[in-house]
This record gives sequence, C-alpha cells and structure tokens, in this order.
Amino acid sequence: KTLPPNVSIDYTNDFSENIKRRLNVLISNGKMGFILLFISLLFFLNIRIALITAIGIPFSFLAALLMMALFGYTLNMISMFALILVLGMIVDDAIVVAENTFRYLEKGMSPKEAAIKGCSEVMAPVTATVLTTIAAFLPLMFIAGIMGKVLKIFPLGVIFCLSASLFEALIILPSHLAEWVKPLKSKKETNGIQDGEKTNWKKPSLLSRALRYFTAHDRKGNEARWYRWLLERYTRVLKFALDKRFLVGLGCFLILGGTIIFTKYLMPVKMFPIIADIIYVRIELPEGASLEESNEAITKIEEVIMEMPEAELKNVTTTVGFSGEINQGPFDKHGSKYAQCNVYLTPETGRKRKADAIISELREKTEKLNIKDLKNLQFEKMQHGPPVGKPVAVSIKGDDFNVLTKIVREIEAYMVMIEGVEDIKNDYEQGKEEVQVHIDKKEAARLGLNVSLIASTIRFAFEGGVATSVRRGEEKIDVIVKLSEEYKDSIKTLENLTVPNQMNRLVKVSSFAHFIRERGMNRIERVEGKRTITLTASVNEDKITPIKANRQIIKEFKGLSARYPGYILHAGGEWEDTTASMKSMVKAFGIAVLLIYLILATQFKSFIQPAIILLTVPFGFVGVIAALYLHGHPLSLMAMFGMVGLTGVVVNDSLILVDFINRRRADGVEIIEAVIDAGRTRLRPIMITSITTIVALLPVVYGIGGIEPFVVPAALAMSYGLLVATFLTLVLVPCVYVIIENIKSRLFYNKKQTP
Repeated sequence: KTLPPNVSIDYTNDFSENIKRRLNVLISNGKMGFILLFISLLFFLNIRIALITAIGIPFSFLAALLMMALFGYTLNMISMFALILVLGMIVDDAIVVAENTFRYLEKGMSPKEAAIKGCSEVMAPVTATVLTTIAAFLPLMFIAGIMGKVLKIFPLGVIFCLSASLFEALIILPSHLAEWVKPLKSKKETNGIQDGEKTNWKKPSLLSRALRYFTAHDRKGNEARWYRWLLERYTRVLKFALDKRFLVGLGCFLILGGTIIFTKYLMPVKMFPIIADIIYVRIELPEGASLEESNEAITKIEEVIMEMPEAELKNVTTTVGFSGEINQGPFDKHGSKYAQCNVYLTPETGRKRKADAIISELREKTEKLNIKDLKNLQFEKMQHGPPVGKPVAVSIKGDDFNVLTKIVREIEAYMVMIEGVEDIKNDYEQGKEEVQVHIDKKEAARLGLNVSLIASTIRFAFEGGVATSVRRGEEKIDVIVKLSEEYKDSIKTLENLTVPNQMNRLVKVSSFAHFIRERGMNRIERVEGKRTITLTASVNEDKITPIKANRQIIKEFKGLSARYPGYILHAGGEWEDTTASMKSMVKAFGIAVLLIYLILATQFKSFIQPAIILLTVPFGFVGVIAALYLHGHPLSLMAMFGMVGLTGVVVNDSLILVDFINRRRADGVEIIEAVIDAGRTRLRPIMITSITTIVALLPVVYGIGGIEPFVVPAALAMSYGLLVATFLTLVLVPCVYVIIENIKSRLFYNKKQTP
C-alpha cells in the first residue's frame, strides 16, 4: 500500500502479541496448578508439613532456571511448559519423605527422630525414583531432526528440576521437618474434629469444620474419618483382587490389547496438530506481472477477508511483492508477481469456527471473484511448534523433465480426487523467455574448441569481463568490455560472435551451434544429483489427516519405478518429519525403559521385580489413548512427551510399593499379609503423589487460567494416564507380585510353601 513518508507497518506485532498471550496463559496455569497442588496436600498432611513440602517447588524452579541460564537456554513456551508439567512431579520425592516422617510422628516420635528415621528409610527408593524419571526424559534430548533441536529444552528443564528436588528432599527437607514441625498430640488432646466430636457449646458449621481441618497443626491424617473410610474400601478391593488375581490380570491384558488395536486402526496421529491463529492467503500471477497488477488482485481478496465477523477476525496485513513466512522461512519468494495477506484470527478458544472452516468459506468466496490471470491461490495455516514441512509433499526424481512433468500430472490428477487435499501445486516453474545455445560438441572439438571456452566467451560478451585495470592514485579501476545494449536483443549477434580456438583463430558460433528461443526455468531443483519436481498440498483436517493422505498417495504409486525405470517417488514434508520423529521416539522410549530397568535391577537386586514395576507403564497408556480420543485430540509428539512423564511417575509409585512389600517379607510376614499391609501403608503417599501431579495439570488441560492448545495433549496424556495407572499400581502390581511369587514357589520350592 502507499503510505505517507516515514510511516511503516510492523506486521510482526500481532505475532509477538500472540506469543506473549500464550506465555501469560502458561504462567496463569502454573499459578493455578500450584494453588490446587497445595490444597491437595492439606487433605493428607497437616498445614506445617504441607507448607514445608511445598517450599521445595520454588527452590527447584529457581535452581532449574539458573541451570538453564548457564547452558544458554531462555524462558520460552516450551521451557515454561516443562516447568508446569514437572510441577506435580518435583514434590513427589518430598511427599514420600514428608509422609513417611509424618507416619512416625503419628506413632509418637519426636520431630527430629521422625525426620531422621523417615528420611533414611525411604532415601534409597526415593533416589531410585528420581533417577528413573530422569532416565525416562534423558533420551528425549536426542530426538532426531528439527523437532528434537527445538524441544531439547523440554527434557533438560525437567531433569534440572528433578535433580534440584532430590537435593532438597534428602538434605534440606529433613532439617526443616526436624526444626519446624511440632510433635503431634494424642487423640485425647485433639479437639475431636476428625472424629466428629461436638464442642461443649454448639456444633460447628461445615465451613468452620473445613477450615479447622485444613489449618490444624496436630491433625493425624490416618485418623481422618474420610481417610479411614477410603482405606477400608481399598483394603476390601485389594483382598478381592488378590483372591481373583489371575482373572484381574487377564482382564487388564485384554483391555491393553484392545487399546493397542484401537490405536493402530482408529486413533488419528499427527506430530503437531495445527492450532491456527494466523492464516496466509498467497497469490501468484503469471511471469512478468507488475506490482500494480498483483496489488489489484490481492486487494479484491483482502476485501472478502474484511467481511469476516469481528468475533473471528482481529486484523489483516497485506504485502505485495513477497510470499512467505512472517519471520522468514525457507520457502520465501520475492517478485512482483507475488502477493500475500496475513489474516490474524482471534484465539481459537474464543471463536465458534476452526481455521479449516474459515478457509473453506474464504476459498469459496475468492474463487467466485474470477480474478484475471490468477495463476495460483493458496491458503495455509501457520504451524505452531518446530517447522515440519508441508502436510503433503511428494518429490519425483529423475533425469528428463518431460517424463517428470508427465508423472507429476498423474499424481496431481489422483490428489485432486482425495477429499480434503487442497491447494495442490508443484515447484516446476517456467521463467522468462530465453535463447538457448545448443552446441555440437563433435564439431566444436574438431574446430579446437571446448564447451567451457564457448560459454565463457558468450557470457563475457553479454555480461562483460575484466579486460584490464587502470590506477587512479591508490584506486584500482577495472575496465569491463561487453557488447553494446543495441546488439544484445538479436540472435544474429550470437551467430556472428567469434570464439578463439587453440590455434588462436576466430571461429563463428554459428558454425558449431544452433539457437532455440523458448521459455526457461526459474530454477532446477536437484536431490542426490537428480532433477526433482516436488508436489505440495495442504489438507482440511476435518476430512483427512496428512498421514492418511500421504499413505494413500504412496500406496497408489508404489509401482512408479517399475513403470518409469530410473524415476523415484519420495514422500517428504510432514510425512517424512513425522516418520523420522516417530522412529526416534520409539528408540528413545526403548532406551528409557532399558535405563529404568537397569536402575531398578540395581535397587532390588532382582531381574523379575523391575519387570513387575514396569508392567504398569503400558497399562497407563490405556488412560492416555482414552483421554486423547474422548477430548478430540490426535496422538501427537506433545502427547508422547506426556506419556514419557507418565512413565516416570508410574514407576515411582510402583517402586516404593514393591520396596515396602519386600521390607514386610524381610520381617517374616506372610506374602498376602505383606502385600495388603504394604498397600495400606503406601496408599496415602501414592494418592498424594498422583493427585498433586494431576491437579497441577488440570488448569492446563481445561484452561482454568486460560487455555493453550499446543501443550494440552501432553498435560492430558499425563493427567488421565496417571489416573488410570494409579489404580493399576494399587491393584494390579500387588496381584502380579503374588502371581510371580506363586510361579517361583511352584518352580523352585516345595508346593507346600506356596501361599
């Protein structure tokens, strides 16, 4: 547009505001998560211990931020979400120490004795739990491709936080518990609130009772009426499950198998689901179009965009002579034939229609305009997260452009038939008209000439070459010799141009070459030394996913090389990035499981018990898949990151439960009784660690402090996966433990010793 002097448009301003808004949402969610986490602690621990436990959170965060700064990382959306995701996890080790200390306080020990015994008893399993969680996240630092580089800060932030929390839980927390916690009074000395006792003068109100419950310093958690009721119900469920342990195990494995089948055939997969707040509308006119013509065409489209409802449209910026990303991308194009509108939408959570529906309407309206000489019209949603290429990108490699274009037309015709595939285009672009010089190499060689000498002579004639240089004082001036402008437009000039041969004789170009006037190409793409044409397209995700579209194309043209020998079809773009990342994630997960197994094997000095603990990991994925599907989210890379975090928390709960079963058995307790006793003892810490992690993530999942769709899948996967895994930890792990011991007894001991 024509602007007054000294006036310019900063069209990245809205983009920056969008980033700030999203960061503020995460900060708000983090605050809400911390509040909910602290309230959940008050349900199980008295206020002093809850406060002391919560102190570890800011300590861990500050230590992690310091480490990130030392390693040159900034506080951005990814690193901030890592801190929110780990919010409920970094208090897990502190909760185990504090809860165990509280348990000994309930038995009448002094705070100092309880802190020493409570910490020393769980120091080894707590250290193992943190190491297993770190082992789960560590391989994520080595995810392949651009995704791995961009998301590297995510596992790093988690690892820094967990390392700091371990130091705080084992060194700082016990000293705080010993110094700041008061001894618990006996039941007769308490005010009777937990037992439902009445005061001498009147019955307190529900609000009064709740406030006294949460703020009591001397409340004994195990004596709270609601907890006694829960403990009794859990004991009944556990005894029933142990009696029917083989049936329980079979049922769980059937559910897991059904989930795997469902995921393979019905669950949509997309590495980075597009949550679009910005839409690009790009046009391209024929070669030679002026800026005025491009401006006239894009203005008509801009007028259509401005008719959008205010609830959906924030503003529009238009650029003529450019087509590309806001912050410069690898596919940016400059030239008078290009123009682009950047359509800034209101946040997706505040509008009724998604970007795909808006694009469909805009495409329908703009196509009715019948813009003169419009060569290409393209709509594209801005991709959040690391760049992953076009949704559909198919490259055809070969030697002959005629064959390549024939193949491209076949694939284009098929892509048009796929519902949901839109904006199909290829990068084979013809340039301006040119004169091509075709040299008869045999004749040129007979005349004592070579192609290099001929080409350099023609180039010097038209572009000029340095013949000599002269000096004017200290300044050196090159003397460039070339043809005059009036001779450059005639083929006769080329025909009469002479080239000196090896005997220094001048030979006319027309004697060994002929000339063809035709349109050239703007560029020739080569991959692995072969000429390449790339087909790209966008997709309407309400109709088809990029992965499904690519699979259909690959399946249809898998026999291409047989029909056209020497020509290869390669699927790139988002498909290639997704495939590489999926393989890398699977490898990372395998390494994580191996590291966790080695840590557990060292801790328990057993090869079987680590397998029992790891058994809950795949079962936790049942909750992940169910949550993602019911909330309308595909299986994405961020969801997989949440699943890795889930692995660490689930292993932590199972590890301490199995450790306590082993302790009871070492004291000579019979196996069933030991399992039930350990389950009752560890019910409270397992519930605390799970509930604190879940409630810390609820604001992110449901947008209590504002929703950020990009990180929701990870929080959703971890929270709901943990919800299912907690039940399995409390029920399935004891059942499998007893089943394994039954099998061992039958194999290695007398059958009479079998419980």
